[in-house]
Amino acid sequence: MAFSDSARLTAQKIIRGNMPATALVESCLAQIRQHNPAINAVVTLDEGSGAASR
Repeated sequence: MAFSDSARLTAQKIIRGNMPATALVESCLAQIRQHNPAINAVVTLDEGSGAASR
């Protein structure tokens, strides 16, 4: 979802209420889960910490 848009367009969607910020976070987490096994860039990923602040 978010990775097909530019950062500016994604920000505009969030500001206008067309996209919840949580959708952007979920999209980023999905990208990390998909690519991290090959590149090992993320050492520790605490996906649950963001959910607590909702």
